[in-house]
Amino acid sequence: RGFRIELGDIENVLQQHESVESAAVYVWSVGSNDQRVVACCLPASGKTLQTHQLRKFLRGLLPDYMIPQHFLTIDAIPLSPSGKINRRALPRPVAVQSSIGEYTPPRNAAEKAIAEIWTALIQPERPVGCEARFFEIGGHSLLGLEAIFRIEQRLSVSLHPRILYTEDLAGIARQCGDAAASTSSSRPVRLGDDAPRMLSFAQLDIVSRVDEDGSDATLNLPACFMLTGKLDQARLAAAAAAVFERHEALTTLLSVSDNAPGGQSPTPTIEFVHDDAANAETIVVRVQSLARESTSLRDGPLAKLALVSNQSQVHFLVFVPHQFSFDGWSFDVFLRDLEAAYTAGGQLPPTPADALRYSDYATWQRSQTPDDETLDYWRNQVHNVTPLPQWDRPVGELENQVVAQHFELPLELVEKLEARAATQKTKLADVALAMFAETLSVSAGSDRITLDVATS
Repeated sequence: RGFRIELGDIENVLQQHESVESAAVYVWSVGSNDQRVVACCLPASGKTLQTHQLRKFLRGLLPDYMIPQHFLTIDAIPLSPSGKINRRALPRPVAVQSSIGEYTPPRNAAEKAIAEIWTALIQPERPVGCEARFFEIGGHSLLGLEAIFRIEQRLSVSLHPRILYTEDLAGIARQCGDAAASTSSSRPVRLGDDAPRMLSFAQLDIVSRVDEDGSDATLNLPACFMLTGKLDQARLAAAAAAVFERHEALTTLLSVSDNAPGGQSPTPTIEFVHDDAANAETIVVRVQSLARESTSLRDGPLAKLALVSNQSQVHFLVFVPHQFSFDGWSFDVFLRDLEAAYTAGGQLPPTPADALRYSDYATWQRSQTPDDETLDYWRNQVHNVTPLPQWDRPVGELENQVVAQHFELPLELVEKLEARAATQKTKLADVALAMFAETLSVSAGSDRITLDVATS
């Protein structure tokens, strides 16, 4: 979910509930970008566990990102021979009917569509009804963005992600009906190949951070995937080329002179390496090495690929794209298409003629004019902002390199900060950001400063 979660902290808080004798918590990987916290609880003698009561109890003591998506009742905590919790032996969530809470089945097309989308994304423990709330049935912030996208595509509406926090399923369906008429004409459409193209707002933000020649090494997205078995290198190379050919964003360069989409990037080639000593630990060095290499948004390629194989037919696919053309959700799409192309002998079927490309979305996004109230709000926010003083700071080995300074806080202080976050219905990271902003404000002698925060 983008935050460090200490499973032991969740277990300790759960065991403070009067109905819980003992608890074991683990992270369940549903997909490459979908990890969920699961709490297995052993009821106290004579007590019956209620999911909604446990969730309400935790909300008063933990930030939202530490609240488990799934609660399971178990008869005993499995232990290893050394006496520690054997998390591998804990049960996995399954789609079963639950008697917890009310259930009203979806009544109309909009409710049914949203219920189907949530079920596909979350795979909840019980059928999704009208009174369901996205985060209470196992959703989290990354899944929320995907849910909003699918609802918008399915029902031809435009929604703000905050609706997932404020409305239940029935309320969202009602607002979809209200929004349909006003947004039916405000949807991205497939543009002609000769139509002018634009960068999205996210790409413009990235361009503002790179060197004058369009080079950058701070916004690479390093990843590594382990493959096993006999692998056809030529077929894999062809499959990767087919994926890059299909997705325009992966090969569209930056025109540095006018901050617009440029020409077509050369297709990345896979570096094939045989290393008998390669394993999950040693491969980290190669991943870090590729991640530190600068990516030229002007000349390309926009990603780096390497396949490291050992004598046991274990292969490590190192993939390092750049945020100019890639984000966290893109990994699932990339792997899905790479697998399909490899299975098909290195080819992908042609996309439909009306399929949207990223440039179609970017051009549509740039054409949307904010309302006067929104513009006035942001003009007021950036008006008369005090520039921050230029402090001396350590210089990294690379220009624009992020320099991190690590320190530890006393446990008592961390607990107080977490409690503060809980009372404000926010995350520990937000409290830390507020403290940082206050420090800068005092140093600058002004309560009007701006912070550039990276978000997804």
